[in-house]
This record gives sequence, C-alpha cells and structure tokens, in this order.
Amino acid sequence: MVPFPITCRLKLGNYTYDPWGDYKNPSEGNINYGKNPRLWGSPISFKADTNVTVEACSWEFYEPNNNQNHAPSHESNHGSNNEPNNEPVQILTVNTSTSPSNLKVLTNGDAVPNIHGFQGQDSIEDFVKDYIENGSLSLKENEAIYIFELGNKIELGNKILKTNGADFQDLVLLVSLNGADSSKSIVESQDADSSETPGETQDKTQDRTPDETQDKTQDETPNEMVFKLVIEHLGGDTINFKSSEETRVILQKGDEQRYLNFTGLGVFKSGDRATLIPKEYGTNEQLNFSQGDRLSIKIVDVQSKSLIYSGSIMVK
Repeated sequence: MVPFPITCRLKLGNYTYDPWGDYKNPSEGNINYGKNPRLWGSPISFKADTNVTVEACSWEFYEPNNNQNHAPSHESNHGSNNEPNNEPVQILTVNTSTSPSNLKVLTNGDAVPNIHGFQGQDSIEDFVKDYIENGSLSLKENEAIYIFELGNKIELGNKILKTNGADFQDLVLLVSLNGADSSKSIVESQDADSSETPGETQDKTQDRTPDETQDKTQDETPNEMVFKLVIEHLGGDTINFKSSEETRVILQKGDEQRYLNFTGLGVFKSGDRATLIPKEYGTNEQLNFSQGDRLSIKIVDVQSKSLIYSGSIMVK
C-alpha cells in the first residue's frame, strides 16, 4: 500500500504558516514520507488566548480527464504517485476547529487509544510510545498530541463519511506552548569584524523584531561568501552542546534539513556569546548558502523533545 500525500498548515491567531511546504501543492508540501519527525517553532510570540489551528489534507493524483473515480477508496494505491501530468485531488481536509470526528486530542494522563493500524500499519501506540509511562500518556501541562484520520473518504455526491479503516495515525502532531519566561537563546547577526561589545549587541538584538534578526555573510575573497553565525545566550537554563545526543541544532531550508555541529560551544550558559562557521554534524563540512536564502534554526532538547529555541533568519 503506497501512502497518500499529506499536507499541513498552521494558523496562529491571524498568522498562517506552511512550515513544511506548500499546503495546496502535495508535490511540494507532502510530509507523508521519510524525514519524520519534523520540527517547527513559531518565529514570534502570541498572547495566551490566541487561537491555534491545525489543518491537514490528504491527496491522490489522477490522470487528466479520468473522471470515473474521484472518490478513491482507502485500499487504493494507484493514485498516490505523482506521475507527470497527473492532477492532485483532495481526499479529505481535517481542521482542528471544525472536524472533531476525524481528530482526537490527547493530553497528560490520557489512555492511549486502542486502535490498530489499518492493514498492518503502525498503531497510534507505535507513534506515541516515547510519551507513554505506566500505560498512560506522560506529557507536560503545556503539551498535547493531535492524531488525525485522513484516510476516511467523503463521497463527492452525498457527502457521507466512510469509517472503514480509520486508524487515526495519518498525521500525529505534538503541540507545545511555551511561556514567555521559558529558556531562550538568540541567533543573531553582525559583521565578522564588528567592534561592538557583547552588551551592545545584546541590547540591539532584544529590540529587534524576528524578521530583523538576520545572518550576514562576509566577503573572504571576491568570489567567496562565508556563512557565519553569532549566537548569544540571553538568559535561562544552561545548554549543553557537547553531545548531539543531548542537544541537537537543526538548520532547515525549505524541505532540506541538516544537523549542525555546535559541539565546540561546549556548555553554553547565560551571557555566553560566540561566533562560528556552521558545519554539518558528522561530516564537519562547511555549509554554503546564497544571499536571500530564508533559513530556520531550531535548538532541541533531545531527551524531552522540546524546543529550546526556534527562529527564522535570512542570509544577507
């Protein structure tokens, strides 16, 4: 059985984000293949009463003018592949605000739903096993797990929802809401030969908006650009960069994701500041990007799987 494409969109208040590719284009925004789990953190903060909405859509591809079956069955696999000239057709859209029958929300202490995977697929328990303790879910108060059923089809004629094969593991999403006083680290930018003192740079960074906090590159030779990061810990818990098994730094450009080698920073505490040329972990190769590239950087606590820092930057 070939998995059908799935796209996902997040709405935070009046802001809409497609963090994993174009929500309306399954060829570019499909998240139902490898490279999971994916991580994303909002680049800006919101008030406590802000609405958070997750919307997901499942798709299949059809040959042009082939209208004999636009209500594919759960058992179908011929339409999951994006062949040249095939047209994407939405199977089902599920919204956390309007689709309660196709969504379950799990919080701390909840029992894991006893629903087996359809046709031998992994069950819900397989997906959330890292969060199970003594038979129940062990989550923080600020966390919830959304599980989506996107394989149940809607007949285009009479809008009747079919329930055969519903296993609620087509999309599993952990949502964490962090308070404004949580541990934070800022990735900022400056010219490599800048004479600013750490205190002056910190004051300027705190006054910037997220879009103003950007990375800059410096000409080393007329034809070579070197990508450099200036990282400063502006308060909160100490971060241990010594091991990627404890703290992981992820750089993402579009759908491409790489782990950065920050081990040279060692134990990074409040007030520490460093400038480094980021290299990919394991290969120790220097990463190259072009001016105008929009990059996302995340620092993740591996054990708790929680975000320490997340921000969006642009190479200039």
